[in-house]
Amino acid sequence: MRRPRRSPRLASVIAVLASVGLISTTPAAADPPTRTEFTVPLSGPHFLTGFCGTLIEQDGGAHIASTDYGDGRLIEHVRVDLVLTANGSIAYEAATFTVVIEPNTGTVTQTGTLVNIHAPDAGLLVQEVGRVVLDLTTFDPLSRSGRWMILEGDLERVCSYFATGP
Repeated sequence: MRRPRRSPRLASVIAVLASVGLISTTPAAADPPTRTEFTVPLSGPHFLTGFCGTLIEQDGGAHIASTDYGDGRLIEHVRVDLVLTANGSIAYEAATFTVVIEPNTGTVTQTGTLVNIHAPDAGLLVQEVGRVVLDLTTFDPLSRSGRWMILEGDLERVCSYFATGP
């Protein structure tokens, strides 16, 4: 594959502008990104309670590694580990995903496994996995790819599992 040629004229213009101080050939000094890690305990009703009409209790937490670039951009790597219980049934949620907030484009992009609930005796109950881009102000989906059982209303398996008990 042939590489595109660089314009010698453009290179000489850049060199002249740099020599008189109108542009810099080195990146501007910026504060380094701020990195933090923290764990958020999660207990009480799980969000699926509202979809299923059955009280589903959660116990566990979310571990978040966050990078703040200081200009509004934020990247968070999230790992969720929960035990879910309702009517004597037990299931586990293990999700791992990345959230990228980009104010310049007005988007929030979530990539990975946002929801992954399985039960030892029933297998996979519900899964949200792939990539979804949301509007930063309204959180309306702009695009998505992957498997989105909750967004598509495919909740019969998980709701009946928790409603009926063992």
